[in-house]
Amino acid sequence: MAKKISSHAPVTITRTDFSLHEQVETALTLEEFFAVHGKHPHTLDMPLTWFHFSGINDAQTLEKILSPYDIHELVIEDMTNSSQQTKAEIYKGYLFIVARTFHYRNNTLGYDQLFMIVLPNLLLTFEPRHNTHLSPVSEGFDPEDRESADLNSGFLAYALLDCVVERYYGAIDALLSKIEKNDRKLFSSNSNLTLNKVHKLKQDSIRILSTVRRMNDTLTQLMRWNNPFINQHTKTYLRDLVDTTLQMRDRMDYGREMIQSLTDTYLNLQSNQLNLQMRLLTVITIIFMPLTLLTGIYGMNFDNMPELHTKYGYFILLGVMGLIVGFLLFIFRRKNWL
Repeated sequence: MAKKISSHAPVTITRTDFSLHEQVETALTLEEFFAVHGKHPHTLDMPLTWFHFSGINDAQTLEKILSPYDIHELVIEDMTNSSQQTKAEIYKGYLFIVARTFHYRNNTLGYDQLFMIVLPNLLLTFEPRHNTHLSPVSEGFDPEDRESADLNSGFLAYALLDCVVERYYGAIDALLSKIEKNDRKLFSSNSNLTLNKVHKLKQDSIRILSTVRRMNDTLTQLMRWNNPFINQHTKTYLRDLVDTTLQMRDRMDYGREMIQSLTDTYLNLQSNQLNLQMRLLTVITIIFMPLTLLTGIYGMNFDNMPELHTKYGYFILLGVMGLIVGFLLFIFRRKNWL
């Protein structure tokens, strides 16, 4: 069963209208959106518009928002699934894109999602949680971009994907920094590295690499598909974004190699430490073996044992034991066992 997204934050809506000379951003409440746009949905002859819904997570509200645009029920089901991976799907009259991103907060890897529905001259985006990684797009396009006829809903979707991919850098840099930091501290006496920490780094790297690969596959699909929303101008930018994700894959492959090296080195150090401890215990055992033999011999209750009646027998035995210990320690030092 798909895991549903839960959030109690209020829904915020931002409407951005694009014209030749400017883009105008307007904040709306959910009630205002339904009052104005619920009855009069966006049409092809209207200017390019972007509606961004943040903090929305329930299927009923999504159905009400999307009902004028004949969006498939499977799309709405995907939008309420917190485990949905990055993908792109073509439907009749629109393009559906899921972008999965990640972040590091308090040394914990977390995920966010962005859902995009690309329609003619209209882009609808939905975030289950309130995030700010779309701010570069909200801040505006260059005047040349706005005046270009290629600024359409498909190019706007590319710009959002570019923001998502740019955010990957932060998590990848944070992970690689943690790996390098642990690698430097591995041979220090105050290293607190454990096998659980190494395993967590490995899990995080696998999750990040999987997300980057899915994004790369999705971008490649969008670049190769023939659809009315992604024109040749946008595909040129998508190609550059594909190259960026390939570079990220290479960095993550390097990170995985570092983690594997870190794991091998850690296990070797633990094995070496265990060997040192076993060597010490072995040395102690070897030293006490002849001493135990002597005490065992002279601990027997035979009457005819002349050494037991010698005046200085006790001190002689202690001296012999001391010589044995000294001789064994000398041998161990010569062989570098101590």
